[in-house]
Amino acid sequence: MIELLAQHAELRVMVDNCTKLIERLEDGAPVAGSLALAVMKLRIAFDTHTRYEERHLRPLLMSEAAVDAHVQEHRALHHTLDDTTIGALRDTIDALEHHLDDEERYFVRTLTEQAQEASRTSQARGSGGR
Repeated sequence: MIELLAQHAELRVMVDNCTKLIERLEDGAPVAGSLALAVMKLRIAFDTHTRYEERHLRPLLMSEAAVDAHVQEHRALHHTLDDTTIGALRDTIDALEHHLDDEERYFVRTLTEQAQEASRTSQARGSGGR
């Protein structure tokens, strides 16, 4: 979970950088090359993140149907990062931020529920199941 949150923090920094570059580009600054590079770095980091998440968290946290839907959402976000129009990029960045928020809420809630269940099971065993 710590690695996942660290990756999310890194992705958020990259998202903020892209957003600032978009704003500068819209203000007329010659930053198209910098923006393209920032989006490429974001795409690579997002791919690394999704591979990590799908490999390590898949068996622990979700049903197969939920995993499949989650993986499809990752693929769609990755695909939309290829669209270089400013409007599409803003929409993708917005969607990515919501995706990260949703993941964090889901994983924290799920891990909390699992810890509570483990605690109840341990207490039940410790009291002889009484």
